[in-house]
Amino acid sequence: MVKFRSDGSAATIYVVDDDEAMRDSLRWLLESSGYRVETYASAEGFLATCRHATAICLVLDVHMRGLTGLEVQHELNRRGTPTPIIFVTGPGHMSMVLDALDNGPFHVLEKPFSSERLLELIERLASSGTQVEAEQARPGSAAADFHADAVE
Repeated sequence: MVKFRSDGSAATIYVVDDDEAMRDSLRWLLESSGYRVETYASAEGFLATCRHATAICLVLDVHMRGLTGLEVQHELNRRGTPTPIIFVTGPGHMSMVLDALDNGPFHVLEKPFSSERLLELIERLASSGTQVEAEQARPGSAAADFHADAVE
């Protein structure tokens, strides 16, 4: 059963990742949780075809071939369509995310991350309908350290 937003539109989540296995896994997880999912293998494909206004959020890889996740965030802001973002990043790429702080609030999950954590973040976004600030991940993780820098 597909989830719907309060305005009656389908609860859509965009996934942008150049790793096919990651896209497929996220599609399966999110669809089995009742969300409508659109996946993109590149940032360029996403920017060319998606309808941002219908999105609950964008699950966005930070480090991809071509445009990076950070460049997608810049472009969405430039277009006036700031979409709630959950950045996913591999170990060692957390420093890249620091560049995104001036471009609006977001969440960061470091790979590997738990499906429960991702679904919890998406549920919060779906119920609030607004962007949320970067928040503390598990204590002692790179994301937790990042959060401390983000809110000062």
